Amino acid sequence: MNRTNKSNRTNLTHSLSVLGLSLAVLAGCHGQGKYTAAGRPGAEERMSQLKSGVEFQTAERQFLSGDLPKALRTIERSLAINPKVAKSHALRGRILMEQANYEPARDALLTAEELDANRAETQYFLGIIAERTSQFAEAQQRYTRAAQLDSSEPQYVI
Repeated sequence: MNRTNKSNRTNLTHSLSVLGLSLAVLAGCHGQGKYTAAGRPGAEERMSQLKSGVEFQTAERQFLSGDLPKALRTIERSLAINPKVAKSHALRGRILMEQANYEPARDALLTAEELDANRAETQYFLGIIAERTSQFAEAQQRYTRAAQLDSSEPQYVI
């Protein structure tokens, strides 16, 4: 009987140890540490930049293949994820310009210009819109600015 009591105590001690260890593990997994919680916003921002970049690349391929409606939907998804990317606004402007929607195209390109005033491509396409809407003085100004920003690109210089 003495041996049985010792065996029961050992089993009880072992069971309590396992229970305590299990509770400790669960408590550790339940909450986030300060380090993890502090890094989360940065990780979420990097993930949305990555998603936005993938959407941009998809929209650019759709645009280059001529599927303008699909490209517009895709670039708008990209902008919904991350509206702070100048090249995404510029691509949206180019798509709208090809669809002859000059006012929304101009607005998108002006937004791109606000985000990055030194993009030659933005100036060039603002020049095209100005030329197509018979604003020749502005077109010349935009083309000249594009050529100043990137003189290695022949279409901007011409």
